[in-house]
Amino acid sequence: MTSTRIVKSDRLLLVEGMDEVNLIEAMLRRWNIGGVQVIEVGGKFGFRTGLEAVMEDAMARGINLSAIGIMRDADDSPARALQSVTDALGSLDLAAPGSHGAFAQGTPSVGVFILPDGRSPGAVEDLCWQAVRDTPAGRCAEAYLECLQGSAALTSKNVAKTLAHAYLSAQEDPSTSVGVGARKDYWPFDNPVFEPMKGFLRRLAAA
Repeated sequence: MTSTRIVKSDRLLLVEGMDEVNLIEAMLRRWNIGGVQVIEVGGKFGFRTGLEAVMEDAMARGINLSAIGIMRDADDSPARALQSVTDALGSLDLAAPGSHGAFAQGTPSVGVFILPDGRSPGAVEDLCWQAVRDTPAGRCAEAYLECLQGSAALTSKNVAKTLAHAYLSAQEDPSTSVGVGARKDYWPFDNPVFEPMKGFLRRLAAA
């Protein structure tokens, strides 16, 4: 698996940035899912140009893409995030699935996963946080957040990211991002909150 836009597999997963690359590659290793190449597109608005680039590179290399997966944060609106990806796919004449977590038939088959769960606002940090919130470090992170809120010292609008980073700061080798934390095995990927992502990645790998 590689994070460059040089296509080496017929099954690709496009994600927003390098933090997501690190996270997903750690998941794939943990879950023994092979054959999927993870590629970053340079942000949530980079999927159209990223798709175009990988399709052109695959064609130049004689690789017939069998499946493309896209994972994007919902941010404020899962519906708008899904529509944004659908528009990017349509601009390249690629069939888009009708819903989160689904795959559209076609060549290649295209699947879309809107983080955290296709229904809620948020991002991948929300999933990571849900997996550890009931741990001792997670409970301390919540106390830290309450302290920040109580003293009006919290300026971040992304509470899940604040909590995830607080959790990571308690680990043996503190990390600054969820992806680096994943490479250090700090997230419990056997937690049920990750099952939908696992299922999506397995379907992508099996395409």
